[in-house]
Amino acid sequence: MDSGQERLTAMNDLNQPMLDAALQGDLDSVKKFVSQGADINYNDQWENCAIFSAAWEGNIEALELFHSLGASIDLGEKNLMCNAAFNAQVASVKWFLEKGQDANFTFENGENALHYTISQTNKHGCED
Repeated sequence: MDSGQERLTAMNDLNQPMLDAALQGDLDSVKKFVSQGADINYNDQWENCAIFSAAWEGNIEALELFHSLGASIDLGEKNLMCNAAFNAQVASVKWFLEKGQDANFTFENGENALHYTISQTNKHGCED
């Protein structure tokens, strides 16, 4: 194997440990793996990625870090803001709006962040 291919293999070997660290909230390890060549935008076979996890959990510190490391916040139909709204993560939704995400983003099926927020009102003890 030539050295270019060896480097590529080594970087790819860092991606899953980086994602695992992100999913566990181990931000120091995420920084370490990215500095060694891991891709902050890596998606595993189930389409998990670092920034999605941070948005879903409402971890603003992680969102800030991952964004500063180059994580994309525009994932198209895997809209981070809408998914954060679905999981009732108001701080994440606010963070995405502050970063310029479209408050009117609508999925192909017509659902949007407002729909997701309303559909989750029972999470906070609201009654019909």
